[in-house]
Amino acid sequence: MTSEQTSTKKQYTEADRAALAAKMDKDIDDFMETLAARKKDEPKKEFNFDEWCKEIDQHPAFMTDFKPNADGELHPTMQALQSLKYDVDTPEDLMDTAVGHKDEGNKHFKFKKYRWAITAYTEALKLKVPDRKFNAIVYTNRAASNKHLGNFSSGLRDAFTALKFEPLHVKAMLRAAEILSEKDKIGKQTLKLVDEFLSRLDEFEPEGSADAKPKLAAIREVAAKRSAEDDIQRPIRVAKQFEELQMKRKLLRLLKERGVNFKPEIEFDNYKEFDLSELDVNFPHRDTTRVTFEPGTDVLLWPLILQYPETGQTDFMTECTETASIRFFLDTVLSQPAPWDPIHAFTPKTVRVFVPLDIFDDEQVAEVRLRDPLSTAIAMKDSVIVKGLPVLQVYTKEYVEPKLIPVEGTENRYRFLK
Repeated sequence: MTSEQTSTKKQYTEADRAALAAKMDKDIDDFMETLAARKKDEPKKEFNFDEWCKEIDQHPAFMTDFKPNADGELHPTMQALQSLKYDVDTPEDLMDTAVGHKDEGNKHFKFKKYRWAITAYTEALKLKVPDRKFNAIVYTNRAASNKHLGNFSSGLRDAFTALKFEPLHVKAMLRAAEILSEKDKIGKQTLKLVDEFLSRLDEFEPEGSADAKPKLAAIREVAAKRSAEDDIQRPIRVAKQFEELQMKRKLLRLLKERGVNFKPEIEFDNYKEFDLSELDVNFPHRDTTRVTFEPGTDVLLWPLILQYPETGQTDFMTECTETASIRFFLDTVLSQPAPWDPIHAFTPKTVRVFVPLDIFDDEQVAEVRLRDPLSTAIAMKDSVIVKGLPVLQVYTKEYVEPKLIPVEGTENRYRFLK
């Protein structure tokens, strides 16, 4: 890592500088807002763009108004700087300490100890020295460390923050372009950013421009290829997205019409925002499955689990048509004795089938007749499908009948004798 001083070959006025800084600030703000809306790699703590802007604006290097607040107090950062006048440490000591942290970070970076480097750079930045050039360098270095660790969101924020301090910091431009290229697989955001950077380098020719331009051009070439490929693939992708959207719309409509209750609850009318993975059913050593419908029909196909509580065994089935009878599924799995049922105690003739009910402070089950279709069991009042998987409990008559207590006022509901 280096700590070179940034200078320009082209002379420009203070008005030019102010206009450039203002435009760069707006460009960075626009980029951060766009990326915040589109980002896929969420950090552990969600990034708050407004808070970030507020924090940067309060940095001593940016503050122009040093007036006390309504309570007659200066901003805490300004109080800390003001106290240096009376403390043993001097502003020079503060800067020396910050430089020491930065140099320590550079050493760690050199030996590829990127996490240690980030810690050292962060310590330097915590001191909030009122030197824009220094802060731009440290933020750029930390951006590079984050990039090597794959922390692209954090690295991009650091690079953009460096450009808030120094709009013509060439290495910050490179870091921002490199990191955005890693995040932007479509290429269009990278193209826009690199073109802006190249325009600034052509106009103001800051130190390092000659080396930076070919690197930015290479990044631009990759982004341009991605963008061109996206232009070809976009119609295909859009058509596929439309097809998936219509499929979700139909599936949620069918589930709503059936009166199915889910836990967690599903907003059936909000099909555009609904994530189908909420219906995913995952079992070890099995492919992920979920409820769907037969193509060209309104018939639902469900995953289904048959539980045998008295033995602790289960059977898992997929693509169970809702119009088939409960007897059909029992015939499928109980026609031959299972390894755990050597005497073949479980047969369609010797069992009763129940749906567990979700009733507050009460454990009830509802019996399902074997001739009933699966749709009847799934849509029973007070029954709930947890995480997309319907459950049927199968007991032998010999085992369950002595334990059943009818629920008064119902025909097919029971509690179990405890």
